[in-house]
Amino acid sequence: SKRIGVDIGPSYRFLVLNKFKKSGVRLETKAKVKEITDKGVEIEQDGKTNFIEADTVVLAMGMKENRELVQQLEGKVSVLHPIGDCADPQKIAEATKAGYRVARDI
Repeated sequence: SKRIGVDIGPSYRFLVLNKFKKSGVRLETKAKVKEITDKGVEIEQDGKTNFIEADTVVLAMGMKENRELVQQLEGKVSVLHPIGDCADPQKIAEATKAGYRVARDI
């Protein structure tokens, strides 16, 4: 992605990014991870390979739906209620609410 934290509110995003900066967290955008080792991470960015020394690496790559199980079950069960990331990638609070609503309706 080009920007970090695009799915959070602007004031909260500012606080989070500021805390990262003060803590010495290095943030990289538009980078492809090639390898993670005990010494750090090798990335490809803008056509160049670079090794970043690190004791901790966090991958925050966004979310993508996974409908594989839904597709396998369609037509094989009488009722199917897809929720969570198979229906719509979302944050944990929204996914929990979706699960609650389906359970309530059942």
